[in-house]
Amino acid sequence: MSLVITATMAVGLCGCTDNADTDGADGAEGSATEEGGTEESGKESGEESKADLAALAAEVEEPGPWAVGTTTVETTGARDRQLPVQVWYPVDTAVAATAEPATYDFPGIEVPAGAVTGASPAPGPFPLVIYSHGNGGLRYVSSFLAEHMASHGFVVMAPDHVGNTALDTFLGSRDETDQVAEDRPVDVQAVIDAATSGQPGLEEVSPVVDGEEVAVIGHSFGGYTALALASRQAEGDDSLDAIVGLAPASSGVDDTTLEAVGVPTLLISGTLDETTPIEEDTLRPAELVSGRPLVRADIDGAGHQSFTDVCDYLGIAESQPDLPAALVEAPQEYALEGCAPELIVIDEAQRITNRLVTAFLLETLYADDSWSPLLSPGAEEGQPLALLERED
Repeated sequence: MSLVITATMAVGLCGCTDNADTDGADGAEGSATEEGGTEESGKESGEESKADLAALAAEVEEPGPWAVGTTTVETTGARDRQLPVQVWYPVDTAVAATAEPATYDFPGIEVPAGAVTGASPAPGPFPLVIYSHGNGGLRYVSSFLAEHMASHGFVVMAPDHVGNTALDTFLGSRDETDQVAEDRPVDVQAVIDAATSGQPGLEEVSPVVDGEEVAVIGHSFGGYTALALASRQAEGDDSLDAIVGLAPASSGVDDTTLEAVGVPTLLISGTLDETTPIEEDTLRPAELVSGRPLVRADIDGAGHQSFTDVCDYLGIAESQPDLPAALVEAPQEYALEGCAPELIVIDEAQRITNRLVTAFLLETLYADDSWSPLLSPGAEEGQPLALLERED
Protein backbone atom coordinates (compact mmCIF):
# COMPACT_ATOMS: atom_id res chain seq x y z
CA MET A 1 0.00 0.00 0.00
CA SER A 2 1.58 3.26 -1.07
CA LEU A 3 1.68 6.33 1.12
CA VAL A 4 2.32 9.80 -0.23
CA ILE A 5 3.92 11.90 2.50
CA THR A 6 4.11 15.67 2.47
CA ALA A 7 5.34 18.19 4.99
CA THR A 8 1.75 19.26 5.69
CA MET A 9 1.27 15.97 7.51
CA ALA A 10 3.96 16.74 10.07
CA VAL A 11 1.70 18.59 12.43
CA GLY A 12 0.95 17.86 16.02
CA LEU A 13 1.51 19.35 19.43
CA CYS A 14 3.36 22.33 17.98
CA GLY A 15 1.34 22.72 14.80
CA CYS A 16 4.52 23.14 12.77
CA THR A 17 6.54 21.45 10.04
CA ASP A 18 9.94 19.84 10.46
CA ASN A 19 11.62 23.10 9.53
CA ALA A 20 10.02 25.08 12.31
CA ASP A 21 12.07 26.10 15.35
CA THR A 22 9.69 24.68 17.94
CA ASP A 23 7.35 22.70 17.56
CA GLY A 24 -9.72 7.31 39.08
CA ALA A 25 -12.97 7.39 40.22
CA ASP A 26 -14.87 5.25 42.73
CA GLY A 27 -16.30 2.01 41.35
CA ALA A 28 -20.04 1.58 40.86
CA GLU A 29 -21.93 -1.69 41.07
CA GLY A 30 -23.34 -2.62 37.67
CA SER A 31 -21.39 -0.01 35.73
CA ALA A 32 -21.90 -0.23 31.98
CA THR A 33 -18.17 -0.61 31.41
CA GLU A 34 -17.25 -3.05 34.15
CA GLU A 35 -16.13 -6.44 32.84
CA GLY A 36 -17.28 -5.69 29.31
CA GLY A 37 -20.73 -4.34 30.15
CA THR A 38 -23.52 -5.65 32.38
CA GLU A 39 -26.80 -7.11 31.22
CA GLU A 40 -28.42 -3.71 31.78
CA SER A 41 -26.17 -2.06 29.20
CA GLY A 42 -25.60 -4.98 26.83
CA LYS A 43 -26.86 -5.54 23.33
CA GLU A 44 -30.00 -7.37 24.45
CA SER A 45 -31.49 -4.43 26.35
CA GLY A 46 -29.96 -1.79 24.05
CA GLU A 47 -31.87 1.44 23.91
CA GLU A 48 -34.64 0.15 26.16
CA SER A 49 -32.44 0.66 29.25
CA LYS A 50 -30.80 3.80 27.82
CA ALA A 51 -33.83 5.82 26.79
CA ASP A 52 -32.52 8.96 28.44
CA LEU A 53 -29.70 10.18 26.19
CA ALA A 54 -28.43 12.59 28.83
CA ALA A 55 -28.10 9.79 31.38
CA LEU A 56 -26.34 7.63 28.80
CA ALA A 57 -23.92 10.44 28.04
CA ALA A 58 -23.20 11.03 31.73
CA GLU A 59 -21.98 7.45 32.07
CA VAL A 60 -19.16 8.01 29.58
CA GLU A 61 -18.43 11.64 30.41
CA GLU A 62 -17.76 10.80 34.05
CA PRO A 63 -14.81 8.61 35.08
CA GLY A 64 -15.57 4.92 34.94
CA PRO A 65 -15.69 2.32 37.73
CA TRP A 66 -11.96 1.79 37.99
CA ALA A 67 -9.16 3.87 39.40
CA VAL A 68 -6.18 4.26 37.09
CA GLY A 69 -2.62 3.05 37.42
CA THR A 70 0.27 4.19 35.27
CA THR A 71 3.82 3.11 34.61
CA THR A 72 6.56 3.78 32.07
CA VAL A 73 8.36 1.05 30.13
CA GLU A 74 10.59 0.92 27.07
CA THR A 75 10.16 -1.05 23.89
CA THR A 76 12.04 -1.31 20.62
CA GLY A 77 10.45 0.56 17.72
CA ALA A 78 11.37 1.11 14.08
CA ARG A 79 15.10 1.10 13.28
CA ASP A 80 15.78 -0.36 16.75
CA ARG A 81 14.98 2.97 18.43
CA GLN A 82 14.25 2.65 22.15
CA LEU A 83 10.82 4.16 22.79
CA PRO A 84 9.58 5.26 26.21
CA VAL A 85 5.99 4.02 26.53
CA GLN A 86 3.43 5.30 29.04
CA VAL A 87 0.93 2.68 30.20
CA TRP A 88 -2.42 3.33 31.86
CA TYR A 89 -4.55 0.48 33.18
CA PRO A 90 -7.63 -0.15 35.35
CA VAL A 91 -7.02 -0.60 39.08
CA ASP A 92 -9.44 -1.65 41.81
CA THR A 93 -10.30 1.44 43.86
CA ALA A 94 -9.33 -0.22 47.14
CA VAL A 95 -5.87 -0.99 45.75
CA ALA A 96 -5.45 2.54 44.41
CA ALA A 97 -6.31 4.06 47.79
CA THR A 98 -2.97 2.94 49.21
CA ALA A 99 -0.85 3.71 46.14
CA GLU A 100 1.33 6.75 45.41
CA PRO A 101 0.03 9.53 43.15
CA ALA A 102 1.84 9.69 39.80
CA THR A 103 3.21 12.67 37.86
CA TYR A 104 4.18 13.29 34.23
CA ASP A 105 7.50 15.01 33.55
CA PHE A 106 6.92 17.48 30.74
CA PRO A 107 10.28 19.10 29.84
CA GLY A 108 11.09 21.46 32.68
CA ILE A 109 7.87 20.95 34.64
CA GLU A 110 6.15 18.23 36.64
CA VAL A 111 2.48 17.67 35.82
CA PRO A 112 0.19 16.03 38.40
CA ALA A 113 -1.49 12.88 37.09
CA GLY A 114 -4.97 11.55 37.72
CA ALA A 115 -3.41 8.12 38.21
CA VAL A 116 -1.37 6.21 40.77
CA THR A 117 1.92 4.39 40.49
CA GLY A 118 2.94 1.00 41.81
CA ALA A 119 -0.58 -0.49 41.85
CA SER A 120 -1.39 -3.87 40.33
CA PRO A 121 -3.97 -3.93 37.52
CA ALA A 122 -7.53 -5.11 38.05
CA PRO A 123 -8.41 -8.52 36.61
CA GLY A 124 -9.07 -8.34 32.89
CA PRO A 125 -9.23 -8.94 30.12
CA PHE A 126 -9.35 -5.35 28.90
CA PRO A 127 -9.17 -4.15 25.28
CA LEU A 128 -5.95 -2.49 24.24
CA VAL A 129 -5.82 1.12 23.01
CA ILE A 130 -2.64 2.69 21.59
CA TYR A 131 -2.35 6.50 21.61
CA SER A 132 -0.08 8.13 19.00
CA HIS A 133 0.90 11.74 19.75
CA GLY A 134 1.18 14.52 17.21
CA ASN A 135 4.28 16.06 15.65
CA GLY A 136 6.51 17.42 18.40
CA GLY A 137 4.28 15.87 21.05
CA LEU A 138 4.78 13.52 23.97
CA ARG A 139 3.31 10.19 25.00
CA TYR A 140 1.20 11.69 27.81
CA VAL A 141 0.18 14.91 26.04
CA SER A 142 -3.48 13.78 26.10
CA SER A 143 -3.43 12.15 29.52
CA PHE A 144 -6.96 13.48 30.14
CA LEU A 145 -8.19 10.99 27.54
CA ALA A 146 -5.83 8.12 28.39
CA GLU A 147 -6.77 8.23 32.07
CA HIS A 148 -10.45 8.45 31.21
CA MET A 149 -10.28 5.43 28.90
CA ALA A 150 -8.43 3.37 31.51
CA SER A 151 -11.11 4.18 34.09
CA HIS A 152 -13.69 2.74 31.69
CA GLY A 153 -11.92 -0.56 31.24
CA PHE A 154 -9.17 -0.18 28.64
CA VAL A 155 -5.42 -0.64 28.83
CA VAL A 156 -3.92 2.39 27.10
CA MET A 157 -0.32 2.53 25.89
CA ALA A 158 1.38 5.54 24.31
CA PRO A 159 4.90 5.57 22.87
CA ASP A 160 7.14 8.56 22.42
CA HIS A 161 7.84 8.57 18.68
CA VAL A 162 11.55 9.25 19.24
CA GLY A 163 12.86 11.72 16.69
CA ASN A 164 9.48 13.47 16.59
CA THR A 165 8.86 14.54 20.20
CA ALA A 166 8.89 17.82 22.11
CA LEU A 167 12.23 16.79 23.58
CA ASP A 168 13.67 16.29 20.09
CA THR A 169 12.46 19.78 19.21
CA PHE A 170 14.26 21.30 22.21
CA LEU A 171 17.42 19.29 21.53
CA GLY A 172 17.48 19.80 17.77
CA SER A 173 17.34 16.04 17.15
CA ARG A 174 14.19 15.84 15.03
CA ASP A 175 14.09 13.35 12.16
CA GLU A 176 12.97 14.20 8.64
CA THR A 177 9.24 14.01 7.93
CA ASP A 178 9.47 11.08 5.51
CA GLN A 179 11.46 9.04 8.01
CA VAL A 180 9.01 9.84 10.80
CA ALA A 181 6.06 8.85 8.62
CA GLU A 182 7.74 5.53 7.89
CA ASP A 183 8.64 4.90 11.54
CA ARG A 184 5.36 5.74 13.22
CA PRO A 185 3.17 2.79 12.13
CA VAL A 186 6.05 0.42 12.91
CA ASP A 187 6.36 1.97 16.38
CA VAL A 188 2.66 1.44 17.08
CA GLN A 189 2.73 -2.17 15.90
CA ALA A 190 5.76 -2.75 18.13
CA VAL A 191 3.82 -1.48 21.14
CA ILE A 192 0.87 -3.74 20.30
CA ASP A 193 3.25 -6.70 20.14
CA ALA A 194 4.93 -5.70 23.42
CA ALA A 195 1.58 -5.39 25.18
CA THR A 196 0.67 -8.99 24.45
CA SER A 197 4.09 -10.58 24.95
CA GLY A 198 4.82 -9.84 28.60
CA GLN A 199 8.05 -8.02 27.79
CA PRO A 200 10.09 -6.72 30.76
CA GLY A 201 8.12 -4.09 32.63
CA LEU A 202 4.79 -5.42 31.38
CA GLU A 203 4.69 -8.74 33.23
CA GLU A 204 1.70 -7.63 35.32
CA VAL A 205 -0.12 -5.72 32.59
CA SER A 206 0.15 -8.14 29.66
CA PRO A 207 -2.00 -10.87 31.27
CA VAL A 208 -4.95 -8.48 31.56
CA VAL A 209 -4.69 -7.26 27.94
CA ASP A 210 -7.19 -8.63 25.43
CA GLY A 211 -4.99 -8.77 22.34
CA GLU A 212 -8.00 -9.66 20.19
CA GLU A 213 -9.55 -6.22 20.68
CA VAL A 214 -7.18 -3.41 19.70
CA ALA A 215 -7.68 0.24 18.68
CA VAL A 216 -5.39 3.14 17.85
CA ILE A 217 -6.15 6.75 18.77
CA GLY A 218 -4.01 9.36 17.03
CA HIS A 219 -3.83 13.14 17.28
CA SER A 220 -2.71 15.05 14.17
CA PHE A 221 0.35 13.19 12.83
CA GLY A 222 -0.87 10.43 15.11
CA GLY A 223 -4.09 10.47 13.10
CA TYR A 224 -2.01 9.79 10.00
CA THR A 225 -0.35 6.98 11.95
CA ALA A 226 -3.70 5.37 12.75
CA LEU A 227 -4.90 5.64 9.14
CA ALA A 228 -1.62 4.26 7.76
CA LEU A 229 -1.62 1.28 10.10
CA ALA A 230 -5.30 0.53 9.50
CA SER A 231 -4.79 0.61 5.71
CA ARG A 232 -2.43 -2.35 6.05
CA GLN A 233 -5.31 -4.57 7.17
CA ALA A 234 -6.03 -5.05 3.46
CA GLU A 235 -2.60 -6.64 3.13
CA GLY A 236 -3.41 -9.38 5.62
CA ASP A 237 -2.59 -7.67 8.93
CA ASP A 238 -5.71 -8.09 11.06
CA SER A 239 -4.36 -6.96 14.44
CA LEU A 240 -6.36 -3.71 14.50
CA ASP A 241 -10.10 -3.46 15.18
CA ALA A 242 -10.86 0.29 15.25
CA ILE A 243 -9.20 3.70 14.93
CA VAL A 244 -9.87 7.22 16.19
CA GLY A 245 -8.44 10.32 14.50
CA LEU A 246 -8.33 13.51 16.57
CA ALA A 247 -7.72 16.46 14.23
CA PRO A 248 -6.13 13.87 11.93
CA ALA A 249 -3.43 14.87 9.47
CA SER A 250 -4.50 13.19 6.24
CA SER A 251 -3.74 15.66 3.46
CA GLY A 252 -0.57 13.75 2.55
CA VAL A 253 -2.24 10.32 2.44
CA ASP A 254 -3.28 9.12 -0.99
CA ASP A 255 -6.84 8.06 -1.86
CA THR A 256 -5.95 4.39 -2.25
CA THR A 257 -4.58 4.25 1.29
CA LEU A 258 -7.69 5.88 2.72
CA GLU A 259 -9.97 3.53 0.81
CA ALA A 260 -8.08 0.59 2.30
CA VAL A 261 -9.00 1.62 5.85
CA GLY A 262 -11.64 -1.03 6.50
CA VAL A 263 -11.98 -0.92 10.30
CA PRO A 264 -14.54 1.09 12.31
CA THR A 265 -13.39 4.71 12.31
CA LEU A 266 -14.17 7.81 14.39
CA LEU A 267 -12.98 11.22 13.14
CA ILE A 268 -13.17 14.17 15.55
CA SER A 269 -12.16 17.62 14.30
CA GLY A 270 -12.33 21.24 15.41
CA THR A 271 -14.09 23.93 13.39
CA LEU A 272 -11.35 26.46 14.27
CA ASP A 273 -8.40 24.15 13.64
CA GLU A 274 -5.87 26.05 11.53
CA THR A 275 -3.25 23.28 11.45
CA THR A 276 -5.34 20.39 10.10
CA PRO A 277 -8.43 22.20 8.82
CA ILE A 278 -11.57 20.15 8.32
CA GLU A 279 -11.71 20.99 4.61
CA GLU A 280 -8.17 19.70 4.02
CA ASP A 281 -7.81 16.85 6.48
CA THR A 282 -11.24 15.51 7.47
CA LEU A 283 -13.50 15.62 4.42
CA ARG A 284 -11.49 13.19 2.29
CA PRO A 285 -11.13 10.41 4.88
CA ALA A 286 -14.78 10.86 5.80
CA GLU A 287 -15.66 10.19 2.15
CA LEU A 288 -13.12 7.46 1.35
CA VAL A 289 -12.64 5.31 4.45
CA SER A 290 -14.55 2.06 3.92
CA GLY A 291 -14.70 0.90 7.55
CA ARG A 292 -18.07 0.88 9.29
CA PRO A 293 -19.31 2.33 11.46
CA LEU A 294 -17.77 5.57 10.24
CA VAL A 295 -18.52 8.42 12.62
CA ARG A 296 -17.57 12.04 12.02
CA ALA A 297 -17.91 14.72 14.69
CA ASP A 298 -16.90 18.39 14.38
CA ILE A 299 -16.51 20.20 17.71
CA ASP A 300 -17.72 23.77 17.37
CA GLY A 301 -14.97 26.23 18.30
CA ALA A 302 -12.25 23.64 18.90
CA GLY A 303 -8.69 24.28 17.76
CA HIS A 304 -5.85 21.91 16.98
CA GLN A 305 -4.68 21.65 20.58
CA SER A 306 -8.15 21.29 22.08
CA PHE A 307 -7.41 17.54 22.12
CA THR A 308 -4.35 17.87 24.39
CA ASP A 309 -3.41 18.97 27.92
CA VAL A 310 -1.59 22.06 26.66
CA CYS A 311 -3.56 24.48 28.85
CA ASP A 312 -2.47 22.60 31.98
CA TYR A 313 1.15 22.77 30.82
CA LEU A 314 0.83 26.48 30.16
CA GLY A 315 -0.58 27.22 33.60
CA ILE A 316 2.16 25.26 35.37
CA ALA A 317 4.96 26.73 33.24
CA GLU A 318 3.80 30.31 33.76
CA SER A 319 3.62 29.74 37.52
CA GLN A 320 7.34 28.92 37.77
CA PRO A 321 9.36 32.16 37.56
CA ASP A 322 12.72 30.38 37.42
CA LEU A 323 11.85 28.22 34.41
CA PRO A 324 13.99 28.98 31.32
CA ALA A 325 12.18 31.25 28.88
CA ALA A 326 12.20 28.64 26.10
CA LEU A 327 10.26 26.19 28.26
CA VAL A 328 7.60 28.82 28.93
CA GLU A 329 7.40 30.07 25.36
CA ALA A 330 6.80 26.60 23.93
CA PRO A 331 3.46 25.95 25.70
CA GLN A 332 2.51 29.59 25.09
CA GLU A 333 2.87 28.97 21.35
CA TYR A 334 0.99 25.66 21.49
CA ALA A 335 -1.77 27.30 23.53
CA LEU A 336 -2.69 29.59 20.64
CA GLU A 337 -4.65 26.64 19.21
CA GLY A 338 -5.95 25.30 22.51
CA CYS A 339 -6.53 27.98 25.09
CA ALA A 340 -7.13 31.19 23.12
CA PRO A 341 -10.28 33.10 24.21
CA GLU A 342 -12.03 32.62 20.86
CA LEU A 343 -11.83 28.82 21.22
CA ILE A 344 -14.18 26.55 23.11
CA VAL A 345 -13.22 26.18 26.77
CA ILE A 346 -10.82 23.27 26.78
CA ASP A 347 -12.70 21.45 29.55
CA GLU A 348 -15.73 21.36 27.25
CA ALA A 349 -13.66 20.13 24.33
CA GLN A 350 -12.21 17.37 26.49
CA ARG A 351 -15.63 16.43 27.86
CA ILE A 352 -17.09 15.91 24.40
CA THR A 353 -13.92 14.10 23.27
CA ASN A 354 -14.18 11.72 26.23
CA ARG A 355 -17.87 11.20 25.50
CA LEU A 356 -17.41 10.31 21.82
CA VAL A 357 -14.24 8.25 22.10
CA THR A 358 -15.43 6.24 25.10
CA ALA A 359 -18.81 5.48 23.52
CA PHE A 360 -17.17 4.53 20.22
CA LEU A 361 -14.64 2.13 21.75
CA LEU A 362 -17.19 0.60 24.11
CA GLU A 363 -19.34 -0.09 21.07
CA THR A 364 -16.59 -1.42 18.81
CA LEU A 365 -14.20 -3.19 21.20
CA TYR A 366 -16.72 -4.38 23.77
CA ALA A 367 -19.33 -5.13 21.06
CA ASP A 368 -21.88 -3.13 23.05
CA ASP A 369 -24.18 -1.22 20.72
CA SER A 370 -26.17 0.36 23.55
CA TRP A 371 -23.75 3.28 23.19
CA SER A 372 -24.49 3.92 19.51
CA PRO A 373 -27.17 6.57 20.24
CA LEU A 374 -24.37 8.87 21.42
CA LEU A 375 -22.72 8.49 18.02
CA SER A 376 -25.78 9.06 15.87
CA PRO A 377 -27.38 12.22 14.46
CA GLY A 378 -29.56 13.79 17.12
CA ALA A 379 -27.05 13.28 19.91
CA GLU A 380 -25.43 16.58 18.99
CA GLU A 381 -28.43 18.51 20.31
CA GLY A 382 -27.31 20.56 23.31
CA GLN A 383 -23.68 19.61 22.71
CA PRO A 384 -20.87 21.77 21.27
CA LEU A 385 -21.01 19.84 18.01
CA ALA A 386 -21.33 21.56 14.67
CA LEU A 387 -21.78 18.17 12.99
CA LEU A 388 -22.39 14.54 13.95
CA GLU A 389 -22.69 11.98 11.14
CA ARG A 390 -22.68 8.18 11.14
CA GLU A 391 -22.56 5.59 8.38
CA ASP A 392 -23.16 1.90 9.13
